[in-house]
Amino acid sequence: MASGIPLMPRTVAANGDLLLEVGTSPKIKLLVSSQVLTAASKVFGALLGPKFLEGQSTRSPQSPQTISLPDDDPEDMHMVCRLLHGAVSPDELSHITDLEILHLAIPIDKYGLSKSLQFHNQALLLTALRSWDRNTTLSGDEMTCLATAAYLMERPDYFTNATRRLIGETVRTADASILVSQRIYDFLPGPVLDIIESKRIVAREKIVHDVPQLLAPRCQIGCTLSCAADLTPVLKAFGVKFWPAKRLTIQEAIEGIRKLIGVDKGRCESLPRTFRSNLISPGDVKGLIDQLMGMCEGLCLHCVREGKDLQKKCEDKEHAA
Repeated sequence: MASGIPLMPRTVAANGDLLLEVGTSPKIKLLVSSQVLTAASKVFGALLGPKFLEGQSTRSPQSPQTISLPDDDPEDMHMVCRLLHGAVSPDELSHITDLEILHLAIPIDKYGLSKSLQFHNQALLLTALRSWDRNTTLSGDEMTCLATAAYLMERPDYFTNATRRLIGETVRTADASILVSQRIYDFLPGPVLDIIESKRIVAREKIVHDVPQLLAPRCQIGCTLSCAADLTPVLKAFGVKFWPAKRLTIQEAIEGIRKLIGVDKGRCESLPRTFRSNLISPGDVKGLIDQLMGMCEGLCLHCVREGKDLQKKCEDKEHAA
């Protein structure tokens, strides 16, 4: 924009009495209602209160007061203000991307708007997570963004959901470029992503070790033969050429384990020939699947904020409220 040309405000509230000058380059002005902002946010309530210079100025629709917010993103702040003023349609919310949800979560957290926008936050996160239900391949990049957004928006239910899916339904968390460019570590405590990766690794190691054991032939007591399991059924059930499979998620592995039900384990040569070969039963796989699902449980947002041991399952009833 050429120097000397006035910056035309974007009208969020028709009778607004406050102009928010957001960003630096580019910069926008938002005409909003100070009453809406102070009612929704303690931060704005304090900023526009009598203890700050901004709150001592008179403002009206005829002569709106201007406040500078140079550190905020213009477009993200515009959307947040529109949400606060009820100027966003449900259809518009349904088309916001995972990355855009994270960008909105930053000013929502900064200005303490989680409670005021709790239903909007719920709609955004629920729509995003449901969209991934319709995808066969889950993206660690996008799911990391959603987990971070849920953390900033103070939505424990969606944070647990997103971290559970990061552990069990992705082969990795976000790429390093995403972590850096979106400043994930500025918003999400460092141990969170480390614990997610640790849980995924432990679950994978159990799969690699325990799945072949399901096919180990039944031996006579005192057998001295080396009875190795035939892994052909495993390769077929998992849809891979080699074992262990490297690119399978925990959830994909669980589906592969279920396909082993009814597979003949074979029998050891030490057993009488009249002994029937035994089949893998639902009970044989249930214990392993239950253990894997337990390993993939999502993290508790409250435990993260309180700095508790994230390797342990949260048993605080107040956290579940």
